[in-house]
Amino acid sequence: MSWSSSFINSLSSPSKSVEYALRFIGYSNDYFLGSAKTIRNSGMINIGSAEVVIDNARITPQIWSVNFGGFSIQINGDLRPLDTSAFRKGAIAELHMRRDRKFPELIAIGQLRSLSGGRGVWNLEFGGLISALTSRLSTKKNELSFFYNAGKTALVTTNFNYNSDTKLYLSDITIFERDTNFNGLISVTDSAGVSANYKWSTKTTTIAPAGYLQITDTLVWPSMTDLKVLAINDVVVSVARLNGRPDFIFNRMLMSTGNATQGPFDHYPKSWGAGINFDPSLINHQSMSYYYDAWKTASGSFEVQLLFSEPATSGIRSVINSFLSMGMFPVLCQGRIEWRVAQDPANAFRIDAKITDKDIYSIESHQIYSTSQPVVFGKSSILTSTAGGTKNTSSRETSNVRGLPAKNENLRDHRYLYKIDSPAQSAKATVDLGRLNVWDLNTYEELVISCSERFAGLAAGDIVAITSSYIYGFNEGSGKSYLSKRAMILGIRWRPSASRCIITLGIV
Repeated sequence: MSWSSSFINSLSSPSKSVEYALRFIGYSNDYFLGSAKTIRNSGMINIGSAEVVIDNARITPQIWSVNFGGFSIQINGDLRPLDTSAFRKGAIAELHMRRDRKFPELIAIGQLRSLSGGRGVWNLEFGGLISALTSRLSTKKNELSFFYNAGKTALVTTNFNYNSDTKLYLSDITIFERDTNFNGLISVTDSAGVSANYKWSTKTTTIAPAGYLQITDTLVWPSMTDLKVLAINDVVVSVARLNGRPDFIFNRMLMSTGNATQGPFDHYPKSWGAGINFDPSLINHQSMSYYYDAWKTASGSFEVQLLFSEPATSGIRSVINSFLSMGMFPVLCQGRIEWRVAQDPANAFRIDAKITDKDIYSIESHQIYSTSQPVVFGKSSILTSTAGGTKNTSSRETSNVRGLPAKNENLRDHRYLYKIDSPAQSAKATVDLGRLNVWDLNTYEELVISCSERFAGLAAGDIVAITSSYIYGFNEGSGKSYLSKRAMILGIRWRPSASRCIITLGIV
């Protein structure tokens, strides 16, 4: 679910009343950082009248970096004693808004980064939810990293020959984990130093922690070695294998508890999950299915495979950075987690909103050549592979570069990112290049406008059409201005007390 129609309609209302509630999430799973607490506009501790500022995800084209923003708010009252309250550094909170005394809606989620002020007036700064996941949301010091069991080793306890027995007996099977939807993965090395990847389906304890893994395959991409025989004391390494659609992988990392109790995406073991109880409705699955049209392949399913043979010390960004290479990223849109991708505005699958002069309060800035763009490329390429290991390069290019400074090629290596089959890696590369090449090969404009807050329900990656008598670029003819000019949203700052949104747009 997204915001209600009455809430959305109120964003266009010329007059309104606005109330807030700040809800701190209490103990859950291994998250023991403060108690649950809700702060409203009245009470001993109450939300002040200072301006609330919400920064949603901000992306930078071409390099596809992302800043997940956050929000700030002022509260009034005596917060002592802080060490036993909800206001612990790193605590997760939800910001809810009620307009015209209707049902409140979730508008932001963040992690408390800063609390400053005095004399009963306190300013709270929250980092965005995704930025919070630089570590798992756990207070157990040995379980802070995602995939904290990856890289751990066990020894073979019984000689193994896949041709005669598919049970691989090990000194410790507790360290091996998998997604409940897919087989797990291990890395094995024999006494001669030859390594390979195995898939396994189930694990069985004999005498704890020893037991065996049921091996299903001994030749698994990206390994090209089919090693079927292992001896006692050969080394086996635990590998976290994340497989499937990129948006589903992210959903599972956010929602998984290891107990399959937290909605339809609770499929990962505890060490792969964020570590906190979120309402499953936080994931807008319907919207993700809808926006899949912007990046799906002609046949099959667009799936990736990520392997971690050690803990992810940079948290969930270790996974998101791989997706950013494909121009894909999560956003918080209308209080729900959704998925967006970089698009070629001219060939976008839909227009999400139309902006006209009546919506624009002011033009904050207009860079005909965006200072965020470091170079222009002559070729946009993605390196892929076949199951047999043959390298392929899919490319889009121009005969002459369209600006300086320039580089010959932007080459993205996706051989170990795209799933190797169904469809082939080259099919995924073709789809991605169709979305990314225009931002590699062309200069782009960056337009920042102050608009009506009715656009607060949009997100980075959405496409808008702008019609304005006052804005034009080099592509408009003499005396002409923007007429249904397509642009991609790069970021939105929402200032509810001022009834406006500051929207940053990329025009290519």
